[in-house]
Amino acid sequence: MKFVFKFERLLKIRYYTLEKLENQLAILQSELYRETENLKNMYRTLEETYKTLTDCLTGSIDVRHITSLKHYTEKISSDIDIQKKIIIQLNNEISAKKKQVMIAMQKVKVLEKLKEKQYAKFLKDLEYKENLTLDEIGTNQYLRKQLEK
Repeated sequence: MKFVFKFERLLKIRYYTLEKLENQLAILQSELYRETENLKNMYRTLEETYKTLTDCLTGSIDVRHITSLKHYTEKISSDIDIQKKIIIQLNNEISAKKKQVMIAMQKVKVLEKLKEKQYAKFLKDLEYKENLTLDEIGTNQYLRKQLEK
C-alpha cells in the first residue's frame, strides 16, 4: 500500500509560485542595491563638483566655467531627487513582494501540514491493518494447534 497525497499537484504548484516570487524579490533587491549605488555615486559627483566650484571661486574667476558648474550641480541635484523617488518606489515594490512571499509561504505550510497529518494517519491505519493481520494469523495458528490436540 502506497501513500498518495491528493493535493500533491497543488503543493508543487504552490512551491513553484513561492520560488518564482522569491526570485522576483531577489531581482528587486539587487535592483535596489544598484540604484542605491547610483545615488551614492551622484552624491560623490555632487561633492566633487562643489569642491571644483569652490576652487574656481578662490582662483581666477571664469564666469562661463562657474556658470556651467552651477548648472551641472543643479542637474545632479535634480537627478538625485529622481533617484530618491526611484529608491522609494523600489522599497514599496519590495515590501509588496515580501507580503506576497509570506502569503505564498503560508499556503505552502498549510498544505505541508495537511500532508504530514494525512501521512501520519496513513501510517496509523497501516499499522492497525498489520496488527489485524498478525492477530488473525495468531488466532489461526492457535486454532490449528487446538484442533491438532
